[in-house]
Amino acid sequence: MRKFLKALGVAAFLSVLPLAAYAAAVPQATVVENTVAGGMDAAGEVSGTITLAPFETLSIFWGGTYSAANRFELQEEVGSPGSGAFSRVLRLDTATANSDDSAVWVNGPNRTAYRAFMTVAGTGDVLIKITNASLTPNVFDDFRLYLRFFTDFDTQTTAIDAAHFLALNEAAGSIAVVTVTIEEGGATMVTDTGADGQDAATLCTIVTTDKAGLVSDGWMSFEARIRQNEVGVNIEMGAGYVDAVCDGDSGDIPATASGEELTVVGYTDVAVLLTDGDATQLLNLSPFSVNAGVEQHDIDTVNTAHMYDTGVPIVDDTYIILRVEIDASGDVFYYIDGALVFAEFTGVNTTATLAPQVWINSALAGGTTNTQVIDWWLSTITRPLDAT
Repeated sequence: MRKFLKALGVAAFLSVLPLAAYAAAVPQATVVENTVAGGMDAAGEVSGTITLAPFETLSIFWGGTYSAANRFELQEEVGSPGSGAFSRVLRLDTATANSDDSAVWVNGPNRTAYRAFMTVAGTGDVLIKITNASLTPNVFDDFRLYLRFFTDFDTQTTAIDAAHFLALNEAAGSIAVVTVTIEEGGATMVTDTGADGQDAATLCTIVTTDKAGLVSDGWMSFEARIRQNEVGVNIEMGAGYVDAVCDGDSGDIPATASGEELTVVGYTDVAVLLTDGDATQLLNLSPFSVNAGVEQHDIDTVNTAHMYDTGVPIVDDTYIILRVEIDASGDVFYYIDGALVFAEFTGVNTTATLAPQVWINSALAGGTTNTQVIDWWLSTITRPLDAT
């Protein structure tokens, strides 16, 4: 009887605890960056400071348009916490102009603060991002905290589930259909052969009013395993989050390219991984974030975004896994094939409601169609606290 009353008391106690008290919530990560708008361009300039727990891992990403004369380093706080004194622990620059690169640092047994510091300034601006985000994708498997929508596109019908997806084409392309004849299943989208980069898109997105997420509610994550039969200058493609439902016009593609730069089209908040055959800098996958209409990762005062080059290409007829995670503060974390490749400080606005999207488009007239297959689609959002 005593054991029964003891068990009953524990159950009663748990029943009055808030859900978060016993659900395994994924902790929010931290991102800091250069404190001067446009990047570090003078000796003595620093990034924001980030404090790590014992044996926590730090990832540092840097890029920009700058000369090889620039020198910058990772510094660790020395003395008592809050002393304000720092010393170098890792040289970050590669003595290579315009280098997009990264490094990893593992903290010691104490709580320690870190920052980036510019020792020598050449010309141009160096953009720094520092984060303690997980090196591998987070696991959002507690159903009490997270809503998960997964599809393997492996059914006995070729029709896309219209209750959750909106499949559209922009001109002569083919809308997404389920391909049941391949072993893994997949949603297949096909472009036409046009040379106009905005006339051959085929797109697929979860309907925003259905399973979209409000950024400030907490973590959201989107992952897709995709492959295509063309690479390089022939296509535009990508996956990630946008803040509106695609409607079949030129605004469906999150950004258009001109030379080395992208311009957001038709959306206010965007967090995607993409390649773009119209921009020579974007033949490898690059992260692209837009916060309330402002392109992030700026290198000057006119809002010209530098596109960070992850160094990861897409390969003909080879699957790649693209993943975008966003926390409640709007920081964005980009993963390719299970590895962290970039982090963006407040990449999107916390008031944005975002839905996942995958797209492919003809960038050049190649005399053939471009085909993309989405093997799986996994979207996760934090359960809202109210009926929103």
